[in-house]
Amino acid sequence: MNSYTIKQNFFLVLILLSQAFFGYSQSTILSFHPVQKQRFIIDYLMKKEISQEILGDTILVNQSIYISYLFEVVEQTKTENKIKASYHKIRYSQNSREGQITYDSENKTTLEEMDISIKGYDALIDESFWFTVSNKGEIKDVTETQQILQKMVDAYGIFDENIQKNLYKTLEKQYGHAGTTEMLHHIFGIYPPNAVQPQTSWTSTSTRNSDFPILAKNTFTFNKIINGLASISISSKLSTNSNATQQESNGLIIQYDLYGSEASSIQIDITTGMLNLLESKQQTTGTVHITYATENNVKMDWPIQIIKALTIKVIY
Repeated sequence: MNSYTIKQNFFLVLILLSQAFFGYSQSTILSFHPVQKQRFIIDYLMKKEISQEILGDTILVNQSIYISYLFEVVEQTKTENKIKASYHKIRYSQNSREGQITYDSENKTTLEEMDISIKGYDALIDESFWFTVSNKGEIKDVTETQQILQKMVDAYGIFDENIQKNLYKTLEKQYGHAGTTEMLHHIFGIYPPNAVQPQTSWTSTSTRNSDFPILAKNTFTFNKIINGLASISISSKLSTNSNATQQESNGLIIQYDLYGSEASSIQIDITTGMLNLLESKQQTTGTVHITYATENNVKMDWPIQIIKALTIKVIY
């Protein structure tokens, strides 16, 4: 055997060994491509703890909201999917010094016995909205949310127009066009712009206004594929969205100065590109600034801390 052949065999052995130890560096394209008319359940669970210290008094509120959505792919093109989403089941609970409030759409009291603060949730059941999502997770054409909002407002039975307007604005943050789009972004805003290999990272910036005006700077990292599921980690830096409109209500101007972080892990089914599981934990701290516009602009500040845990599961 000549020296040339020996060198060839030596380098071949090195290549085989490197593959044995490190695996093949194959690129993976992650995109949303479900089957036409496919139906699936999205289970969305958000747990939240809000702690505020006002004039030396600590006020703690624990909330939990579970929404089960029924999604159906109704139309498809090569690049986009039109989906009908319906509110299937809802469970809500809140614990505070004022007591406990609960709602379960599958085991509920009559409307007369129901706490007024949760009548809007009951109005959501079986209501539907539509949206279009591209294969790369871009959301557009979210429709029918305004009709749903109006039904929620009507369910409270409030006749004062000013109170109705304030209630509409509050509900709009979560169940209107912007709030619904934000929720959908959690489910679909997860795809890399290009093909990825293990340990490839990419970044995005998103705004969140469903409860507090937050700007999130996100770093995604594609880890690996296990049993047909792509594993991705997300690290987010959170800060107050300075471009958000200040909140005004009954002569109060409310502003927030917040910062924090969020760590998330997601799994994507590489067969359909659908999110399989998302788990995230978030902690935000800062200050609430209140200005009493009707009281010569008297101001008050107090500290606030928000801890959130979000789980999204997909059931076929």
